[in-house]
Amino acid sequence: VPYHAGMSLEDRKRNQETFNRDETDIIVATIAFGMGIDKSNVRFVVHADLPKNIEGYYQETGRAGRDGEPAQCLLFFGRGDIPRLRYFIEKITGEQEHKVAEEKLYSVVRYASHNVCRRRQLLDYFGEEYPDENCGACDICTDIAEKTDITIDAQIVMSAMVRTGQRFGIRYIIDIICGAGTKRIRDLHHDTIKTYGAGKDRDKYFWHFVVDELLAQEIIYQDGDKYPVLKLTGKGTALLKGEEKLFALKRDARKKKAPSREKDGFAPGDEKLFERLRAHRKLLAEDHNIPPFIIFSDRSLTEMCRYYPVTLPDMKNINGVGDTKLEQYGRQFIDEIKAYLEENPDVRPKPVPEEQSFFPDTALKQKRKKGETIQKTRELFSKGLSLKQIAKERGLAMTTISGHFERMILNGEDIDVDRLVDPGKQDKIKNHFLTLNTLKLTPVVERSGGTISYVEAKIVRALLEKK
Repeated sequence: VPYHAGMSLEDRKRNQETFNRDETDIIVATIAFGMGIDKSNVRFVVHADLPKNIEGYYQETGRAGRDGEPAQCLLFFGRGDIPRLRYFIEKITGEQEHKVAEEKLYSVVRYASHNVCRRRQLLDYFGEEYPDENCGACDICTDIAEKTDITIDAQIVMSAMVRTGQRFGIRYIIDIICGAGTKRIRDLHHDTIKTYGAGKDRDKYFWHFVVDELLAQEIIYQDGDKYPVLKLTGKGTALLKGEEKLFALKRDARKKKAPSREKDGFAPGDEKLFERLRAHRKLLAEDHNIPPFIIFSDRSLTEMCRYYPVTLPDMKNINGVGDTKLEQYGRQFIDEIKAYLEENPDVRPKPVPEEQSFFPDTALKQKRKKGETIQKTRELFSKGLSLKQIAKERGLAMTTISGHFERMILNGEDIDVDRLVDPGKQDKIKNHFLTLNTLKLTPVVERSGGTISYVEAKIVRALLEKK
């Protein structure tokens, strides 16, 4: 039976009582269900996606097996859960509260991602120590989880640490491994050590994963508060010498999307817009105490992501948008789409046909070569040209070129941002974003009284998003 905010109080109460009386075996509910419930014979708790924090997960899974009999807890986790939760964190006002929410998100991602006993992680989070090496119950300790050998990758990271005197932090070590040509690396002659560029065939996300795994398994540790550096533990020394092996949970390979390919009716990059609209729909649904699909179906959101309607007449031509929904919600979704287009100037709205099938004709597919145009911008920047000079050289708008740099920053590329935006100005722009509690450009530009350009705001926003 279901249990959610879109149901009447009477229906919710009836379904909960049915479940409590064992008249139904399964209840599918939101996290608010039965926070104080003391039903002893719950045999399994399944989380369909990542919880917001460890505290919530601990309490929710604690509803299973209260009678002392065996019970199962299953958590479905994908990296796509993280941007969704970050979206809600960005809505939090207050710098300290925002920071705490991010730390809690990191903790639960670490719990789901790393090859460390689940029970040990939970107890460690709450300040307790689990004495045994193997709990004999979780998927890690019972070898249910699929694992992969990352010994060589770990040795590359630790070798870079040792060859640089164990005096640097995560970002710098990863830059060395990826062969970044930064001034600092050249000045310190770290471009001459054996491990410089040893991992350039993998992206920075992968090497962050390896470092995180090493930290989680206490192979290395961070020393220092303000500027923590990476150092080896005794276990790390043994691993570096080849006396031990290291295993991590197997991850799905990060797939680079072909610029001209569409997937499930989406043009490249539009999955991002879909998730944005979906998150906005969820907030509206919570405000109105109704299920999200009552506002707009996924089908309607999909078509919005295909045609980018920015006027009320265009929005009305989207499947599932009638006069009532147009009046109630149309303008809000148009504003979200406009903001997305502002942030992605290469994307152009398409006319919304008055009659259309759900799946687009292949003849309508757009074929972009965005990766190639970004590469050209990167080459010119490496030759010393400024953003303005690159725009003039290529005959493109500065907003388009700034979009290229935004993408490079978000992809983890080593960009000298100080050449794009004055360092002193960067701090002011960051403060505007944080004070206004938004990632939209227009409010920041307007708040500055014209002293900050859209181009500058976009570059700094990318730095914030990357962090």
